[in-house]
Amino acid sequence: MQKFYFSLLIALGLSACGNQPAENTVAITDTTAAKEQSSNMPAETKEKAAMKWAIEWKDSSFVAVSYIGYEKTIDGIKASEPFKSLALRLPQLNKIDEIAVKAQGEELYLIVPRDKDAKVTVYEYTFEMATKEKPEKSGMVYYKSETGSPFIVKGNISDICPNMQIELTSRNGESYTFSPSLSLENGKLSVARGMQELE
Repeated sequence: MQKFYFSLLIALGLSACGNQPAENTVAITDTTAAKEQSSNMPAETKEKAAMKWAIEWKDSSFVAVSYIGYEKTIDGIKASEPFKSLALRLPQLNKIDEIAVKAQGEELYLIVPRDKDAKVTVYEYTFEMATKEKPEKSGMVYYKSETGSPFIVKGNISDICPNMQIELTSRNGESYTFSPSLSLENGKLSVARGMQELE
């Protein structure tokens, strides 16, 4: 009889241990706590986290670019389906309240630097620069920013020769320069090395 009670006590003890929650799983599975933690995050931290997950960056990319059509006003751009679709994934785009560069031409491009701390300069790009008669970045400065926040540019009077150059300098000093344009083959964004299309 003693053996029976002893066995019963061991079985009950093991059963009680098996029903105990694992100590390290609470933080992972408690979605309420996770939401509270997220709501207590500073706005800038949330924005960086959102940008990180909303764009699947390629290793070699410095910038993501989207061709957003020919709308002429910021209100028209923000009301367009392509822009609204992108803003669902990147709420930071809703902060854009003007077209940063209004050069000659009608093509509109959304520029999203990878490095949120990048310095941005948009230069005029002329035919003489394309033919090497004048050095690059010798044209007027259209736009400068000390942060890598998303921005919109308008330009490109000619499909053959873009009329602006965008220079991004990351916090570690790496520099990348490109000219947004459409491909003559299919009319879609021309994707150069170091950039990727934001779809």
